[in-house]
Order: sequence, then structure tokens, then C-alpha cells
Amino acid sequence: MSEFVDYAGEELTPAIALMLVGALLEGVSLMLLIPIAGLLVHGSSQGGGLSYLVNFIPLENRLGQMAVLLGLFAAMVAVRACVLTLRDRRLALLQLGFIDQQRSALLRELTAAPWSFVASLRHARVTSAVGNEVHMMAATAQLLLQSIVTISMLVAQWLLVAFIAPWLSLMVAALGIIGSICIVPALRKASHRGFQQVERQTAVMNAAGQLLAGLKLAKAQNAEAAFLDDFSRHTDALTGNQIESLRRQSRLRVSNASVAAVVGAVMLLAGMALKMPPPILLTAIVILARMSGPIMTLQQNAYHIAAMLPSHASMSNLRKSLRQSQADDERASDASTAICTIGTQDVHYRHADGGGVTGVNLNLRRGEVVGITGPSGSGKTTFIDLLTGLLQPEGGQVLVNGQPVDASQFRQFRDRIAYIPQDSYLLNDTIRHNLAWGRADVSEAAMWRALEASGASQFVGQSQNGLDTPVAERGSRLSGGERQRIAIARALLRCPDVIILDEATNAIDVVSERLIIADLVAMPSKPMIVLVTHRPETLRLCERLITFEAGQIAPEIHLRKIGGKATLAPDRIGVPPFELNR
Repeated sequence: MSEFVDYAGEELTPAIALMLVGALLEGVSLMLLIPIAGLLVHGSSQGGGLSYLVNFIPLENRLGQMAVLLGLFAAMVAVRACVLTLRDRRLALLQLGFIDQQRSALLRELTAAPWSFVASLRHARVTSAVGNEVHMMAATAQLLLQSIVTISMLVAQWLLVAFIAPWLSLMVAALGIIGSICIVPALRKASHRGFQQVERQTAVMNAAGQLLAGLKLAKAQNAEAAFLDDFSRHTDALTGNQIESLRRQSRLRVSNASVAAVVGAVMLLAGMALKMPPPILLTAIVILARMSGPIMTLQQNAYHIAAMLPSHASMSNLRKSLRQSQADDERASDASTAICTIGTQDVHYRHADGGGVTGVNLNLRRGEVVGITGPSGSGKTTFIDLLTGLLQPEGGQVLVNGQPVDASQFRQFRDRIAYIPQDSYLLNDTIRHNLAWGRADVSEAAMWRALEASGASQFVGQSQNGLDTPVAERGSRLSGGERQRIAIARALLRCPDVIILDEATNAIDVVSERLIIADLVAMPSKPMIVLVTHRPETLRLCERLITFEAGQIAPEIHLRKIGGKATLAPDRIGVPPFELNR
């Protein structure tokens, strides 16, 4: 609730004012029932309370007096309806804005968090927070506001009862206190089920993600049933929890309705025993009947809030963890400084599962073509993550231009690094939008030059819509090689000092790969090119070969520059050397 109050700020004051005005108009309209009841029962203004208002009506005719009172009552109801409409509209706008603000804040904190922390999060956890939990937070805030409105209405109505029938008001207050105490166990159970709901919703999101990611493989092997069984198991658990929650709510409503009927009967008998005037008693019963609905709504709101607060707690804990994971040092470095050298000095980093690198000393220079290879799990990916600042070393230092850099300084240097992973990420948009991602000022001419360098200009030019060709979700309309070419073109538009291709050309044929690498080497800016690959033909294009073994670097092999003949021993790579001619 505090997050909602902070977001709403001054906008909350008019909303609360409208709540109070609506409650006041509700009370006034109910008070008008006293003189109306007096005219109906006695044909006069007997009954006390506001019955004296009849004396101010300049009509002697009973029908005329009734018409005036009913007109006032209808006017009060109409004005109250307008006030409630304004209230609900203002609250709805606050709720929608709050959802957008919370979602944006979560994504900002997610993108600002260190990669090591982000990588440890389950995708389903983040997706559930962005989708379900944000809406739950907004719904909780809305229910709290509605509860405030309901309480204000109940207080106003209780004061009316106290004004016309003090003894009845005391009985209502006592029953309200007893009812609040009795509902506490139900609220505790609702909270417990709320925690279960958060866990099971995350499990369903995770199962759905796995289903979509592996559906192609499953269909190719007639294994869809295994995915469906796993998904059904999680959805059944979620549905069962929701059904049990609905059953408890139904039982609560039935018990509330039964208690309300008994209380109404007791109140009527008590009023008759106290010999209250019929108009007063009738009005008090009407007010109490009007109060029963809001009381049941308030109890239901309390149940829903207790069930949704775990989502609020889960979201708050996630955001707190993201904020705590961010680096405290926010010093900025000179973003205009070019990267001439980048390396590591006795760097050590171990993952929880034991993988990582140990004692890595390496210096890479601008203009070099460096190949990095080694068996799976040997430390290649960890080294690249350290080199790009995604991971911070547990020991040793990462050096840029011979100077140690920390996480905040590396944020500036990343503007001069282009990283292309094996799984080329493309937005569900056009080729143009994918190329301009992160570079809104890029020209169309620059796009075509980058596409030419990556070997993608031919198939893009032959497409009916050219740069405006949609690629579908994750580039599914393109082949693997086409996706990699688009990703390389996008990287070139960054005008980087360092280009890292992490298995980024494995879906491109060898001849085309040679041409692409030659274009990268021929760039006027002479970038440092780092190729992470297992493909022997790709390693032949490098002048330095770094091999990782069990988290350490094996003795380095130096090759001749690209364009010359490789001197790497054939048995080390497995293919004869070749010359690159274009």
C-alpha cells in the first residue's frame, strides 16, 4: 500500500475526498427516509429525526409533501451516482498508472542488476513478476481503497443509526468487533494459500516456457504427451488451490448471509421491545440492511487482500534483491576513450557448480584476430563474460588500456564492445527495427553497408519489403544463418572497438564466414576480433589461438595474420591450412 500512496501522491487526496463525499451523500439520502417513512406510516411528520423537514415544505397536501421528499431523495441518489463515477474513474486511472510504474521500475532494476545475479533468476520468476504479481499489487491497492470507501460508508451509516437508535448502534458495534475476531483464522488460511498460489503460478509459467521452447523437438519425436503431462500437473495443482479458495469464500458468504439475517431479526425484536417509533425503527432496519452488503464486501475484500499480499511480498523481495545486487560505485569513466587493449591479470572466478577460470593472464590488442577454443565447460564463456564486464572477478583484475576497471566503469566501455552470441536474439519486428535497436540515429545507408559486410544484403534486398520485412518472434521466419548475419550487421552499426563472436557464425557456410571475417578485419577502425568457436576452419582465420582447459589457458599458439597462410600444425586443428583470397 505504501508504494501506491507514494505513486499517487497528491492525486490521492481528491480520490479520498470523493470517497468521503459519496459516504456523506449516502447518509443524507438515508436520513431522508425518516420523514418519508413518517408520511407513509402516520400521514404526518411524526417520528423525530429529520421528520421536521416536512414542516418546511410549503404544501399541506400529503401527496405533494411526499413528492417533494421523493424528489430530494432522487436528487441525492443522482448526485451520489455522479460522485461515485468520478471516484471510480480517478481510482481506475491511478491503478493503471501504478501497474505501469511498478512494471517499469522492475524492468529498470532488472537491467541495472549485475549479470551474475540476473543469470541466477528463473525466467518464469521474472515473467510472473512482470505479469501476474504487478497486477496483484494493483488489485491489492484497489481493494484497500475500496475497503477504505466501504469503512467510511459504514461509519457514516453507523452514526446515523446512533443518532436515531443509540441502543441498536451499540449492538451493531459489538457484533462488528466479534465478527472481526472470528474472521482472523480464515484470513491466515487465505494468506497461506496465497503463498502457494505464487509458487504454483511460477511453476505454470516455467512449464509453459519449457513447452514453447521444446515443442519443435517434441513434435519431431512424438513426445508432446510428456510436455503436456508436466504442464497439466502444475495447472492441476494451481486450479485445485483456486477451487479450494473459492469454496472457502462461498462458505464465508453463506455464513455471513445467515448471520446478517439473524442479526436483522434480533434488531427488529429489540426495537419493538424498546417501543421505538415505527418510522425510526423502519429507517434503522433499512440502514442496517444497507450495511449488511458493505460488511460482507469488506470481509470478502479482507480475504482477497490476505490471499494477494504474498504476491506483493514476492514482488517486493525480488525488487529488493535486484537493488541490493547493484554496484554501489556509480562513478562514470570517459566514454569517449577508445579501447586499445583489454586483458586480465591473474583473474579468478568460480561458479557454484565448480566451473569457471583460475589464474588467467591475457592481453588482447586492437586489430588482432584472436581465436578462443576448448572443450565444453573449460571456461570460455566465463572468460568472455569477464572480458565484457558481465561478471566481476573474485580475484585479480580486468584491464582496459592497461588500467583496472570496475563494474561501473565497464558500463561506459561496453558502448565500444559488440557481442554476438550463438543464439542470435531478434525482436519480433522488422529487419530495420532490429538493426536500429539501441541506435535510433542510424541511417538507412549505414544499414545497407552493414548488411553488405555481413553477407545479408542479398536476401534482404530480394525480400518483398526489404528492410521492413518482419522476422517474427525470435526471427523464426529466417534461417539460422540469416539470423546470425542480421545480428552481425547490427553489431557493426555500433562501430565497435571490440567484436566478440561467440559461436556466432556456426550456422553460416565456411566460404561466407571467411568473407565476413575478412570484411571485419578490413574495417577502417581496425577492431579487435575475438572468435569463440570449435570449428577448425574458423580458427584458421585467427592470428592467435587461446585454448582453455579446465579453467586455465594452455600454451598459446601464434598464427600468421589473416590473408597470409596459417602456420598452425594440421594435426592440431584437423584440416590443411588455406589462404584467404577475396
